[in-house]
Amino acid sequence: MKSRIAVSQQEQSAGRLTRHRSQKAMRLFRENGALWFENVLEPRLVTRLQRAYHQRYTSLPAAELAKRHAVVGDRRFMATVTLEPPFSAPRLFAHPLLVPLLANWLGPGFVISSFGSVVALPGAAAQD
Repeated sequence: MKSRIAVSQQEQSAGRLTRHRSQKAMRLFRENGALWFENVLEPRLVTRLQRAYHQRYTSLPAAELAKRHAVVGDRRFMATVTLEPPFSAPRLFAHPLLVPLLANWLGPGFVISSFGSVVALPGAAAQD
């Protein structure tokens, strides 16, 4: 992906991106419509999220996923993530390093209105 920002250890410690990196993030977002931030979440949290996600979402049979979640493609389901541990960690959905960027871009009263993901099962057709 062209829109990648690798957060440095110095930025992690400071709790904010450098001015130059913040400007680059805005430019990449405007050019590509998305951003991929690397090194934002702690590896231990990612491991806990991965285990819980698999247990709650990807381990379910396709028929069960279709009952619980919106079908959005061939063997793909849009799952609303329930805000309970470990998914209720604010660092996951409102990370203090990223919220100032969002407030700057969207305005200080921005609202996070949903929290979900797409579950793609093995054998799912390629996306457009």
